[in-house]
Amino acid sequence: GANVLGFRLMENFRQPYLATSVPEFWRRWHISLSTWFRDYVYIPLGGNRVTPMRWYANILVVFLLSGLWHGASWNFLIWGVLHGAFIVLAIALPLPWVPRRVAILWTFVLATFSWIFFRAPDLNSALYIVTHLFTGWTLNGLTVIGRIPFIISLFLIMVVVASDAVSERGTTRWLAERSAYVRWGLYLLLVLTVLYFGMYTSQDFIYFQF
Repeated sequence: GANVLGFRLMENFRQPYLATSVPEFWRRWHISLSTWFRDYVYIPLGGNRVTPMRWYANILVVFLLSGLWHGASWNFLIWGVLHGAFIVLAIALPLPWVPRRVAILWTFVLATFSWIFFRAPDLNSALYIVTHLFTGWTLNGLTVIGRIPFIISLFLIMVVVASDAVSERGTTRWLAERSAYVRWGLYLLLVLTVLYFGMYTSQDFIYFQF
């Protein structure tokens, strides 16, 4: 949309859920915010041109402030500290022998786990979710109404992963080489998907509060 109006915006998300580590995740996720914290907090603190312990402390300070930037609550504070700790551990204990697919899955688990604290309305709710993550995992226990959102969620996760995989490989060119019928058919499908699954109230989208 911005390109149509003549604006050239920086790329802000680059398939973050295909990252093989949390440091790489933050090179792909919310790039504008990450760049700002790097330039105005991380580098002035000394960046990585200090002793290892000071370097780790710089990382934790950056992500602590990143959490507080989103809101003055324990939830955001814990979210920031978790990401800082994940990055420090990834640097201190690199695992280059781990297969790429396993690394991607593990990074996805860490990132989504931290989203619990980011998205939960309060700390008690977040802790309740964390302590009940492995309860109630039976489709038989779900009502019909409960199964539908579960199935839709799995479908949407697969759509996001497939979309990221296509973009990561640079094969979006494949779409440009297809006939107009194929391209516009896919465009229409994407529009209908957004209209059907989209959220239309500001209360439902957490980033409207930032």
